[in-house]
Amino acid sequence: MPMQTSNAFPVARSVAICAVVMTLVTSASAQVASAQAYKLIVNDANHASGISSSEVAQIFMKKKTDWPSGEAVIPVDQSANSPSRVAFSKDVLHRDVMAMKLYWQQQMFAGRANAPDEKASDAVVVAYIKDNPGAIGYVSSAASTTGVKVLVIHE
Repeated sequence: MPMQTSNAFPVARSVAICAVVMTLVTSASAQVASAQAYKLIVNDANHASGISSSEVAQIFMKKKTDWPSGEAVIPVDQSANSPSRVAFSKDVLHRDVMAMKLYWQQQMFAGRANAPDEKASDAVVVAYIKDNPGAIGYVSSAASTTGVKVLVIHE
């Protein structure tokens, strides 16, 4: 009687390879989308052109309170449901929005610091930063940044 061969192994191998490829594509797409989800902005009078990711995190967690010029830093957040805030929190603060809300509740309860002001939209953030030389915030990548400066975030 002739021996029957099974195609199970090649099919399983193909499925596994497809799964790995899809994971890599999805991961790369998520990183690109995340990197393009927001722009970090400051007042035009601010002398900075770039800032490290860790310094931005210190500013938004209010561990760094002054610019190199000595002027007070005023961080401004977007609303909690903003896609740019979700991406910013994940990329820069390495926490999700709810974890940051909990962090600020603990800070306020301990009397250490208050959370950054939340603004309702990109336009409100841009207007606030135009009016406040020490302010720093972020807007969606599609937002108009006329009248403010976009900072490059580096490692």
